[in-house]
Amino acid sequence: MSTSNLSIFVVQFSGSSIVSDVLNLTNDHICELRLLTRPQIVEVLKSFGIIGPDYLIYQLLNQSEGRPGLAATLVYLWQRGDRDEVFWAMPCLNQSKQLLKDLLEHLL
Repeated sequence: MSTSNLSIFVVQFSGSSIVSDVLNLTNDHICELRLLTRPQIVEVLKSFGIIGPDYLIYQLLNQSEGRPGLAATLVYLWQRGDRDEVFWAMPCLNQSKQLLKDLLEHLL
């Protein structure tokens, strides 16, 4: 019977270490990404055609917390008409983080 080695490489934002903590990964298996600044996230929003209103920009900036992928996902939800999803995204994200942590701990 042959065995294979499995390597895990985690890409995460600085300060977000749920997966790497649960898996007890060393720094050589982790690539930390820097969060974008609020002006940089505004540029991301503009690239998707979001230029206002101010309350929307404010909400998207706060919800995305410097994460361009999350900003893009929120814009996608907004543009397809899922307004409630945008305004409830952070509670859902926090719940998803906890579920992921629980799942990983269960599997390991």
